[in-house]
Amino acid sequence: MAQWSDGKRLGRFFRETPRAAGAGVVVLALLCIWLWVSTDLPSPERLRARAALGATRVLDRHGRLLYSVPDPMGAQRRPIPLSQMSPALIQATIAAEDASFYDNPGIDLRGIARAIW
Repeated sequence: MAQWSDGKRLGRFFRETPRAAGAGVVVLALLCIWLWVSTDLPSPERLRARAALGATRVLDRHGRLLYSVPDPMGAQRRPIPLSQMSPALIQATIAAEDASFYDNPGIDLRGIARAIW
């Protein structure tokens, strides 16, 4: 009787070990991919500094715009407060970017799955 239970345990070991090893390989591969991709990402500080650049504006002594030099990314942007934006523009941006913005808790799992697929 003892041999039968030992054999049963041994069989279960050989059945479950490849599954665990396969799951470990998948997790390790995903970790390696994440580390490889994340090394090229800029830091949040660099992103904030880049976003703050905007266009260089040359003004005369009276504060009138003489010339505007676009930023290296080619954008002509000036920061304005949200209160100066049209509500229609805000709603259109949200509708185009995330239709379930007001319904989800901050993470749209269906949207993430759709992006992965």
